[in-house]
Amino acid sequence: MKRALISVTGFPTDIANPGEEFEIYTGPGSSLRWVDAPDEVTLDWKLEFNEWIPDQGHVDPHEARVIGYGANGAQFARLFDDIKAGLFGEAAKEGKFFRAVQSVKDETLAKYGELEYDENGQPLDKYKPWAHNELIPAWMTREEAEEAYPDLVNDPDYILYVENVVNGEGCPFDPNQDPVLPRDAMPEWN
Repeated sequence: MKRALISVTGFPTDIANPGEEFEIYTGPGSSLRWVDAPDEVTLDWKLEFNEWIPDQGHVDPHEARVIGYGANGAQFARLFDDIKAGLFGEAAKEGKFFRAVQSVKDETLAKYGELEYDENGQPLDKYKPWAHNELIPAWMTREEAEEAYPDLVNDPDYILYVENVVNGEGCPFDPNQDPVLPRDAMPEWN
């Protein structure tokens, strides 16, 4: 067993053997705590509701798509070039702008599946890790959190987290895979 120094958010900042921990402030307002961790723990792990998640990685598929589109200026430059080239109607589908956007849509579909939206049309990230904070630090179990904050069980984000991350199959794609690169960083789209 190891000891990990974690912040309220659940990310380790240091790992030590038992008895080799250095002193930290643990009084009111403390945002760090030493906790037990498996021998194989690394700084890439995360503690969520007092349970370790190996090689924590998370990709919001909607954000990956936005990043893939690239900077607004680069998108407008591609669109400008297409207009200047006289690409309108069906011909616009052969232009830089359309092809770059389509390539991002195709790549995110292949990596993350269909993007989902809530009843209000807002992006839905079903596999989002729980965002621990000072009120519900990562070393608190779900039971302790629900007891301390009874309304938590009615929070839509918490319900989604429990359904998909805790009780569900977990993330269907590898969040540590190659990221979607901005198209303005790729010569073939400029």
